[in-house]
Amino acid sequence: MEKDTATHTDSPVSHAETKTTGKRVKKKMNPQAPPPEPLLTVKQVSKWLNCSRHLVISMASDGRLPCVNISRSAEYRCFRFRRSDVEAFVATSYVPPKKFEFHEVTRNGKPVNVAHEIAVQKLRQRGFKI
Repeated sequence: MEKDTATHTDSPVSHAETKTTGKRVKKKMNPQAPPPEPLLTVKQVSKWLNCSRHLVISMASDGRLPCVNISRSAEYRCFRFRRSDVEAFVATSYVPPKKFEFHEVTRNGKPVNVAHEIAVQKLRQRGFKI
């Protein structure tokens, strides 16, 4: 068998199979195209979002968090994430904090520590005499 020397070149190429012949065909990559952005792992995304890896995998499986599945089997999923997709996810899922209205609680004209009063009520419900 002759060795195909045409496929071993110094230029960056990617190979694709043709359906008609089953042989590999060289496709030259666009030299002016920007390099692809690096993909993030589940661990990196979970650290960035400050959540568990299980939650990141769950959101990726549900389609809530855009991802790239780089494995071929259905049972073993290996997700990778584009930084721009995660940034867009964070930007669209931001929920502003609620503003709480504080009402001053008074008893006989004196301010009351509400947390202390709640704790005392719970202790009295348990049978303690305070």
